Amino acid sequence: MNGDFELEIGSGSRRGEYTVRVIRAPAGGEPSGRFQLDIDEVLDRRADLENTILATAVPARRAVPAAEKPLHDVGQHLFQTVFTGPVNGTYRASLGAAQQDGRPLRVVLRLATPELAALPWEMLFDPETESYLCRTRPLLRHIPAADYHPTPLEVAPPLRILGIVAAPRDLPALDTDAEKHHLTEALAEPIAAGRIELVWAPRATWEGIQTQLLAGPWHVLHFIGHGDYDTHGHEGRIALVADDGRAAMIESSRLTDLLDEAEPTPRLVVLNSCSSGQAGEDDLFAGTAAALVRGGVNAVAAMQFTVSDTAAIAFARGFYTAMAIGRDVDKAAHSGRVAILGHGSLEWVTPVLYVRGGSTRLFTLTGSPVPDEITNPVRPELPPTVLRAMYIEARGELRRKRYESAVGLFDDLLTLAPDYKDAAALRNTAQRSRELADIYQAARTAEDAGDWESAARGYAQVQSDPDFPDAADRRQACEHQQQIADLQEELRFHADAENWQTVLDVDTELAALDPDAADPDGLTTHAQSALHYTKARAAEDTGDWTTAAHEYAQAQSDPDGLTTHARSALVYAEARRAEEAEDWETAAQGYARVQADPSFPDAQARQRECELKLQPTRAGATEHALTQVEKDLPDLPADRNETPETLRNEAHAKPADHPPDPQQKVAPSPTIAPGIRLWRKTPSKVRAAVLAVLAVTIVGLVVYATQQHATQTEHATQTVLDFTGLINPVGVAVNTAGDVYVADNGNDRVLKLAGGSGPQTVLDFTGLEHPTGVAVNMAGDVYATDTGNNRVLKLPGGSGPQTVLDFTGLEHPTGVAVNTAGDVYATDTGNHRVLKLAGGSGPQTVLDSTGLNDPVGLAVSTAGDVYVADNGNHRVLKLAGGSGPQTVLDSTGLDDPEGLAVNTAGDVYVADFGNDRVLKLAAAGSSTPTELHFTGLTDPAWVAVDTAGDVYAADTGNDRVVKLPDGG
Repeated sequence: MNGDFELEIGSGSRRGEYTVRVIRAPAGGEPSGRFQLDIDEVLDRRADLENTILATAVPARRAVPAAEKPLHDVGQHLFQTVFTGPVNGTYRASLGAAQQDGRPLRVVLRLATPELAALPWEMLFDPETESYLCRTRPLLRHIPAADYHPTPLEVAPPLRILGIVAAPRDLPALDTDAEKHHLTEALAEPIAAGRIELVWAPRATWEGIQTQLLAGPWHVLHFIGHGDYDTHGHEGRIALVADDGRAAMIESSRLTDLLDEAEPTPRLVVLNSCSSGQAGEDDLFAGTAAALVRGGVNAVAAMQFTVSDTAAIAFARGFYTAMAIGRDVDKAAHSGRVAILGHGSLEWVTPVLYVRGGSTRLFTLTGSPVPDEITNPVRPELPPTVLRAMYIEARGELRRKRYESAVGLFDDLLTLAPDYKDAAALRNTAQRSRELADIYQAARTAEDAGDWESAARGYAQVQSDPDFPDAADRRQACEHQQQIADLQEELRFHADAENWQTVLDVDTELAALDPDAADPDGLTTHAQSALHYTKARAAEDTGDWTTAAHEYAQAQSDPDGLTTHARSALVYAEARRAEEAEDWETAAQGYARVQADPSFPDAQARQRECELKLQPTRAGATEHALTQVEKDLPDLPADRNETPETLRNEAHAKPADHPPDPQQKVAPSPTIAPGIRLWRKTPSKVRAAVLAVLAVTIVGLVVYATQQHATQTEHATQTVLDFTGLINPVGVAVNTAGDVYVADNGNDRVLKLAGGSGPQTVLDFTGLEHPTGVAVNMAGDVYATDTGNNRVLKLPGGSGPQTVLDFTGLEHPTGVAVNTAGDVYATDTGNHRVLKLAGGSGPQTVLDSTGLNDPVGLAVSTAGDVYVADNGNHRVLKLAGGSGPQTVLDSTGLDDPEGLAVNTAGDVYVADFGNDRVLKLAAAGSSTPTELHFTGLTDPAWVAVDTAGDVYAADTGNDRVVKLPDGG
């Protein structure tokens, strides 16, 4: 109704925290807030409050404090806790609006959590107006029931009340005759006038009450006896009488079933505490009342404290007299409080009213008129034109679909003239339309929140009403979304149980419903990889290495735990396949790569066997290379001392296991191709080259030469930087001063080599867990991806204290880069995306890159172009200007590219992890890639380049960082 100030009070995110929200207010608006409340502290004062209240009614009953202060203090505390900030402002404005309209403001409390029901909300005291809310206006407790809006029951007087007095012999005694006399005395006047009929159940047993209910109809059930609240079952109970005379505790849910025996079910239940004076906290009827209403009773009036006989009689008289003349139940409860006030007692705070659903009008009285002095509210002096004007205004509001306003106007009219034309029927129509509008709005809210089931149920209730033409379509859409949600839940269940084929089957159904809803959380992709992995293991067990290699390759598309073993298993399977094909060199190389994996204990022995079988082939290649050198020797100056025979002898005399000279200009190669020609400027150079041929052949290295008669370019020699104790070095960065930084992944630290030489220093990062990427800006700030902790850190000026950058939702971040504008980029590898923090602070943005699979390294050019190592797709991407469209650089043959770097000229360097090499894509990838002349690399993970063109590589497999001056 228009005069409602309705609050929803619910639990917050932690214990003792609660939320409050204005649902409806005459002043408009829906402000909300949070507050802290110690409920136990309030309940601990219950005995003190009860003593205070009863002391004002029966002073001799107990020793009690004389003042009202405890009641006042608790009421003011509750008010000031809940009515704060915007909520209080809306309440004050609503008071003014209600006064301007000439109607009382009704306070409705929606209590969303059970523990709130135990609080004495009827004590709410407004310090500004110095008044208790329930004394100046109706106050009721609302139990939410969005789909329950009862139509008032038409009742031809009298209003029939079934009275029950339950006095089990094992509970504090009740004077049954006195209890019946008190209520009969209270209702003597309306009974005599024919407005109420009171019938007492002869037996308060289950069977006796059932028999009496079947003899209905009954409109009200009035219970006098004992009750409590079961804290274990979280349900209110009342005590009936068992066959042996002892107490039979009946839960509110069973009592609701018992009440359903009556036709119609009683709309109202009144629970009256006993008058023995010995019941304390065992008579928490408020808890029982709330449970009964939740169980389906329309309204329940109860006593939250022990009540005196005088107050009980006064409340019953005022309450039932108002109900008998057609008042709403909340107004009748207020009339009961006013009746208690007449005796000067504080017990007006004791009654509690709970209402289910959106209506407080339980009955519509028809038939025999009631005496004019009680029921006829029409003022004799009020002209008919005034009533007609009210009727027309109310009907106009109904036509304009302003249902809330229409209900209020019809209520005003019916208060003055209950039988005016069809006002009552129109009022019911407006009320029903308002209820449907509330249901529709609740469905919209549920739809917005993704609660498809509730939304569909709400739309189903209103779809036949022409006021809601879109309800049917919305219902269908919500049911469709619910189907999707159900299938996704089923898919996740089977994924948790590792039923991979079932996951794929369910995903097929999902894709048919909505392709965008398929593969939730990547679970279908994982299931596909898991099935490939299972097939690969089965093929491996049977020695089918071709199938095993194929299936392991498929399994590597998944980004989580299968990759590590699948990668090694793929290499092993390909090595076995190469061995069967007598490709001894490929097989030996494969076995060498997986020796560290305990899953393949025979890899070392197989490598040795393949190398033994490879020696004759290499010897032949050596002989061929020496023969080619002999052919070229006549072209050299004649003053040399060596002969082809001495060179050949020296070459063959070289020990087979002798490592290559670190100063020698050699590069890795699997074989020596026929027809290679070596050109040097002096005979001594030729001699060195010839000796190098044998060393290359024995250890798998070859001298790189240009075409015959061309001038050969000398390659720079790599150096190993002075880092010590490295374990799995990964990220590498270098600043303009030549300081080199490395992410020492295995030792959970970041190191710095000032000027590129020792001694090393450990940077002041704290709490690192497997750092991966590292970057440094022009100001000397150092950035690191703390992969194990899913964060990116910054060390201002390269020293502490560190700060955590505002990236959110990271999962295994690896690469990090920073441009000249201070923008920070990170590869969110586990989420297959690249993020940017403009200026190094939030909010983050996701770069416009598509199809990423485990992005790792990244680099930013001086032009602002962003390069990404798309590891899982074996490619390098470029985002011009840091945004789309993306392009794929010309870098075929990559195997798990990881680290990237870009120099001032736009040349891109790639750490080709799987191929044990570093590539250069000249002019930002516009030409064919060239391999840099690093030697002996194993699993190079990262690369960096300084302003002089020197290239640095993290030789991860060898636990070192190497430098190639001027890019080799």
